[in-house]
Amino acid sequence: MTQSVSDESSDTFPLSFGLHSGFQPVDFSESSAERAERLFESARSALPGLAEEQCLRLLVANEYLLRRMAEEGIIYAANFVGRSARDTTAATTAQFTLTLRDVELKATRPLEALAAGLREEDARREVDFVDLTVGRCLAVVQQDTPKPEVNLTGAAHYEPRVSRQFQVIVPLVERSQLAIFGLATECLRDWEDYVAMMADICNSIQWRDSERSSIEDKLAGLL
Repeated sequence: MTQSVSDESSDTFPLSFGLHSGFQPVDFSESSAERAERLFESARSALPGLAEEQCLRLLVANEYLLRRMAEEGIIYAANFVGRSARDTTAATTAQFTLTLRDVELKATRPLEALAAGLREEDARREVDFVDLTVGRCLAVVQQDTPKPEVNLTGAAHYEPRVSRQFQVIVPLVERSQLAIFGLATECLRDWEDYVAMMADICNSIQWRDSERSSIEDKLAGLL
């Protein structure tokens, strides 16, 4: 694991976390063309012999995820590109994101209220509680089938893309915010590997302030 923190500010963001060395941070100041060129070169360098169509699919998938990031208020992101352990002739890619959302945490049991709301919004979501070093959090798995914006082959019919995302929601009670750690991929054959990767990331999440009082004190309003 390589330690990393959000771009918001290492002085103000209260959590630290670790990422595998294969992740490359996203530069939000890049243009789409610059981003595509850099990812294309990275993929060809890391995966010699990768077919051009596979590279193009990686670029399209990555650009779609970046558009979603802009809409969701993400403060940090990193891309992962590697070779699939289940199909050594194919590439696999995923995107890690960290989102901060302002919320009202005034309910008696706000995490339970949030979990109920997420389930009601989309019954297909998997929502459960998980206990991490930073306290009780929510784990959410959801799957989307976005309408393709680019047809790479020109064919009249093509298979819809499917994106699956694993999120862990950490309540930041003192800030009235939620920190949402997410890992999304369209390479569903590698889903179990990404679940294991996300577990490593979650286990690395810690409070940055070593003098912070006990989790029980800080999360008293959530229990």
